[in-house]
Amino acid sequence: MKFFLMIMAVGLLSAVQMSAQTNMPFSFQRITSQQGLAPGKIDVLFQDSHGFSWVATQEGLQRFDGYELVSFKHEPFDPHTLSGNHITEITEDVYGDLWLIANGVLNRYARAEDMFYRYDLAQTNTGAGQALALFADPPKTGYHEGKHRDEVWVGTRNRGLYRYDRERDSFEAYLHDPDNFESLSSNLVSHIHRDRRGGLWISTYGGGLNKYLPDSDTFSRFLDPGTIDVLSLVGYHKIPPKRHQAPMVEIEDQLFIITHGGGLIRFDLIEETYIQYRHIPSEPQSISDNVVYTLFRDGLDRLWLATEAGGLDLFDPRSGAFKKYRHDPDNPYSLADTNFGEAVFALDTQDRLWIGTPGHGVNLLYPNSERFFRLQHDASRRDSLSDDHITALAVDRAETVWIGTKSAGLSKFSRFRHKFRLITGDPERENSLPNDQITAITDAPGNDTLIWLGTLQSGVLGFSTLSGRVIHHATAESNTSTGLASDHITVLLYDADGNLWIGTPAGLSRLNLSNRTFPRFTRANSELTSNYIMSLAEARDGGVWVGTTGSVLHRFDPENQQFEAIDLKSGDQSLVERGAIVDIVRDGEGHLWLANRGVGLIRYHPDEGKTRLFRHDITRQDSLSHDGVSAVHIDGHGGLWVGTQGGGLNRYRWETAGFEHYTLRDSLASNIIYDILESSDGNLWLCTSLGLTSFDPRRGEVIHYDSGDGLIGNSAFAHGFFRRDRDDTFFFGGINGFNQFKPTELSTNPHPPPIVLTGVNVLGQPLRPFDPNHIVELDHNRNFLEIKWSALDFTYTEKNQYYYQLKGLDTHMQFSGTKREVTYTNLDPGTYTFRVIGANNDGIWNEEGATLAIRIRPPFWQTWWFYGIEVVLVISLLFLGFLAQRRRLESQQQEALVELELKRKTEELDYARRIQLSMLPRDNVDNEVFEAVGAMRTATEVGGDYYDFLELDSSRFCIAVGDATGHGFAAGLVVGMTKLGSMVWALGKGSSLVDMIQELNRGLKKSLTERTMGMSLGISVLDLESRHVQMAFAGMPFPYHFCAKSHTLKPLVMKGPPLGFLERIPVASQELTLEPDDYLIFYSDGFPERFNRENQLWGQEKVAQTLQRICRLGGSAQTVAHQFFEACDLFADGRTHDDDMTVVVVRMKPQPPSSPTNDVSE
Repeated sequence: MKFFLMIMAVGLLSAVQMSAQTNMPFSFQRITSQQGLAPGKIDVLFQDSHGFSWVATQEGLQRFDGYELVSFKHEPFDPHTLSGNHITEITEDVYGDLWLIANGVLNRYARAEDMFYRYDLAQTNTGAGQALALFADPPKTGYHEGKHRDEVWVGTRNRGLYRYDRERDSFEAYLHDPDNFESLSSNLVSHIHRDRRGGLWISTYGGGLNKYLPDSDTFSRFLDPGTIDVLSLVGYHKIPPKRHQAPMVEIEDQLFIITHGGGLIRFDLIEETYIQYRHIPSEPQSISDNVVYTLFRDGLDRLWLATEAGGLDLFDPRSGAFKKYRHDPDNPYSLADTNFGEAVFALDTQDRLWIGTPGHGVNLLYPNSERFFRLQHDASRRDSLSDDHITALAVDRAETVWIGTKSAGLSKFSRFRHKFRLITGDPERENSLPNDQITAITDAPGNDTLIWLGTLQSGVLGFSTLSGRVIHHATAESNTSTGLASDHITVLLYDADGNLWIGTPAGLSRLNLSNRTFPRFTRANSELTSNYIMSLAEARDGGVWVGTTGSVLHRFDPENQQFEAIDLKSGDQSLVERGAIVDIVRDGEGHLWLANRGVGLIRYHPDEGKTRLFRHDITRQDSLSHDGVSAVHIDGHGGLWVGTQGGGLNRYRWETAGFEHYTLRDSLASNIIYDILESSDGNLWLCTSLGLTSFDPRRGEVIHYDSGDGLIGNSAFAHGFFRRDRDDTFFFGGINGFNQFKPTELSTNPHPPPIVLTGVNVLGQPLRPFDPNHIVELDHNRNFLEIKWSALDFTYTEKNQYYYQLKGLDTHMQFSGTKREVTYTNLDPGTYTFRVIGANNDGIWNEEGATLAIRIRPPFWQTWWFYGIEVVLVISLLFLGFLAQRRRLESQQQEALVELELKRKTEELDYARRIQLSMLPRDNVDNEVFEAVGAMRTATEVGGDYYDFLELDSSRFCIAVGDATGHGFAAGLVVGMTKLGSMVWALGKGSSLVDMIQELNRGLKKSLTERTMGMSLGISVLDLESRHVQMAFAGMPFPYHFCAKSHTLKPLVMKGPPLGFLERIPVASQELTLEPDDYLIFYSDGFPERFNRENQLWGQEKVAQTLQRICRLGGSAQTVAHQFFEACDLFADGRTHDDDMTVVVVRMKPQPPSSPTNDVSE
């Protein structure tokens, strides 16, 4: 009886209008210090022509791209920073530079240079000349009607008016002259306005209104001096609190001007006459007070005024009448505040008037309405306003409303983000929705305002969408055999006979409001085999199909009021008693399709009793993608769709009995699908684990919606997603409420977002300054780039998406998703163009995007002069080869001169060998600091080993040792190229040893087309004054250092690959300081790799032992080298060497010289 008493009591309630919670679905996003916003009051909000949002706080200026906040602050010792952190005005000129008034000083932000310039107009710190009014003709993409100009004007507190001279980067002053009536009427300029015909109007304190005459460079004065005071405060020594609230408004060639004591002025711009509206106590339609603080124009060309009398006045220019609006504590739809002297105003694209108050949040007024809705901070809601003290309002070009507060940062609202009507409970209201999860939803046929809601713990609710109240409520009672068996509702079904079927984990109930019956069916009193009811569907004959846990389907017969249990295993023995039947649909041929959460998809024919099971088969690509089936749907064309618990969406192919799959790879948000519904336009709506997905099966287009779009949550229970067929209304249940929407009425953000490049990092460091309009030029060794960008649509930045391409490298556009940066490494020299395009949260693309030109300068070995040297070298070697080949051909034609041919061949090869040997140093080194001796034996006439001594300057020597792969002319060519590169480096001396070897490696890699050719190289530089030596080795055997003081031989291990094989190689290096009688020994691999007659290898160990013994004996460098060769020959026992053998020995002289002489001897 408890349930029916509630029907009697609540059902008699008249329908009332829904509360503000359901009728005003305003949800705000907050930007606070947690996202990097500077603390303190927000004074100014501004969006520039590029699309960036600028926020001025008491801590300076910040630029916001939707993701990151970049701060600009005053730095005491940097003249190119802000002059101060308190910013009262921001505007933008034709060229995209920002003009600001900071602490009374004019500043210009030069965008291309990313720096500020300061202009102290009065050249004084007394404050009397502080900038007060600011005007700049906007960019050509701006909003100014009529002819564009490029002027910047600044009004000061007591120093007159100034115009910017762009060529001189200075200002021209216009001052009041008491003896010249054509001069400015007062030096205190309070506001500057450009009318739509191009006229420039200047209001002053105590001097009335002025019009600038550009032809004569003079002024015309209008209105009596002292009549107009748009400072809006008593006394001109104070700055108005809201300088960005214009005290002049233009409507159809009429200029409306507020005054402090003179009411409202209406000035005719054509006739140059005016009308004054003053307060008349006897006339209720006159202005409420002559002291006017604020003026704002709404979407109906009406003016809103805040006066000293409190509240707001609404002025209609057509009738000339004023209407007053005041705060009424007994009327929740009246103004929320009395004092509007510091109020701020904004008008959105739907002509809704936003009024920010200093303590009572926002008053919102719809067009053609007189009811003010209050949007205020609610500590229990994270999506409410962040603070009730509103200090700034702005609407950007994508229709986002920005709300600045005194102490809680920014709040923003976009009608394109909050797409879904949200209905929630309110514990303060009687018969409100409970704070519980909605688990099941169905409608009441014939009643468009009543829906039935199943909950997780609160039973079943009948909810009126008209009144926003629960008008029916049933809960379980354990001491009865009727009603609900459990307060946990799993599924709801309203049949054609007006019965509401309610499934629970403890049984099934049937509610009939007409006859007030509420029977309960369980295993104990019916043929049900399980009490856990998972799904319900209406049968053709008026019966009901019931799905439960296990593989048993039940049918309720309306004639005998009994259940029939159908064991599906009898039709298919592969079925097992597990899983649950969670969804039931019927196709056009009478088959039932059953979603089983653990077994797969079941097809059952009631008339034939046949069952077929569809399961996942890893060996069949067209099998079901997952055995966990959670939803089945038959679309309007008879297509069968299957949602799974991890395999995404499946489409059944009737002709092949196979499945087509749609998963994350096809842009689905999730592979877990709880339910599938279809809208009237044929799109499928998928309830997933990550929100709702709209899927167009014809085009394959996908749109995702989540809690950021206004959904009450990112997932719902399977039966908590419902479509009312008759009007295509969808319901999506969550905690403490649900969403209600029609797909055709969902708002779409139509604004393609501006795409900007926000920065370039080179080798991990930001490129400063960065101007995307100019080419970025980099050296070849600074070709590691990271490019960043942003789509300046702030609606739902997490959903903005991008494509990018580096033309010259990428063959097509690359999809970036929501990622806003890309890295390129090792770019080859050349010119590239980077292009990025982006889309807003609803997939509307800006196809033009943004571009950036990039040029990588080539290294020296890719320059024309280096190519010239290579050509000369190659031609020389080819010419030598040509001579040898021609002589061999001539000798073959003269059989009688075989001996002469052999002699000539020997001479030619000997000549080539001399050329190769001529590349070696002619003399050893012997000076007062050290002696160096090199010796080489080639395995062929032209060998591949190489060594050299190069004098870098008067105090440094370079010692090089190398080994080219192979022998003969090829090895000689590589040696020659290495010799040339070393000489070029020695002459240049512009890089380190490591850099030189890496440069040489790149040169060889580019020049040698034969992949088997390369060069091992070791280079050492000895400083004669400090005796400090630097070494860098690539592929050569490591050298040895013999320390005379300790009589020890130390290997200087430096490992790495040879030159010419890889694009980039690691180069090992070491440094040490040599003492008197120390030795450095460099050698090629011909020594350790030499074999004797027993085919034994001399090896590295014997090399070390031999050098230890020889060095301990002491002697000259020549002696050590000679004994090293003798020891190796003794081991070889007469066997010739197979590889070139080279050794270089350096010995430090006992006494260091006072100055090196660099004598050279044999």
